[in-house]
Amino acid sequence: MPSRSHEGDPCRILVVEDDPAIRRALERVFRSAGYEAEFANNLHDGHAMLNGHHVVLLDLQLPDGLGTTLLQKIRQEKRPIRVAIYSGLIDAPEIVKASGETADAIFQKPMDFDQLLAWLSETHRSES
Repeated sequence: MPSRSHEGDPCRILVVEDDPAIRRALERVFRSAGYEAEFANNLHDGHAMLNGHHVVLLDLQLPDGLGTTLLQKIRQEKRPIRVAIYSGLIDAPEIVKASGETADAIFQKPMDFDQLLAWLSETHRSES
């Protein structure tokens, strides 16, 4: 299956997630939908891997801090990257809001993969 594209390039997703089971599930979902995904285990690695990605799917709770830290860096560096936060915390939207930044989407764990794929599709359709 061909990769979904963004201005002629394959749509590249960076997932920042420390749970191996969730990474494996997301890898299967993205591959079956035709997306390219790379994975980072923590904020430090996620920041180092940002270049070339169109979307970052960011867990809120990571071993080296809150995902909102990377969201803030992406916004401060004015990177043209869409950011979706996901978390099992009920107050995730309030935590993101308290960071002073706005995520492009917030998803609740357990992840509704159909909802995530619909958001990705809409995101790239609007940017084309």
